[in-house]
Amino acid sequence: MEQFIKKLKREVLRPFKRKTQSKKMTFEEIENDRESYVRLNQDKRFMMNRAYDYICKYDKYAPNANFMDSGYFIQDIWGARKVLENTPKLHYDVGSSVAGFIAHLLAQKQKVVLLDIRPINN
Repeated sequence: MEQFIKKLKREVLRPFKRKTQSKKMTFEEIENDRESYVRLNQDKRFMMNRAYDYICKYDKYAPNANFMDSGYFIQDIWGARKVLENTPKLHYDVGSSVAGFIAHLLAQKQKVVLLDIRPINN
């Protein structure tokens, strides 16, 4: 019976597990990306502060938008609201989920330029 319960639990929870790639960013890669961002950023509203870091080491190599994550869903809505409050003529976006954040912007007729180093394979 105990084995059955474990198997049932595993099968029921399977769709909710976040699927990540085994590859994750190295410390050096994170620091290089940070340095590039700091060097290129011209907007004082988006200055880096390590106190607020929440590094997602697997996201850079994950296929885009292949799972539903409620944390990202809420974040996408919040971020879209912030962009729309600033009423930009054009929003440049790097790596956001097309099915989430970008869809929220497009639904409000916000013009978007989407950039991503990952291939769109879905």
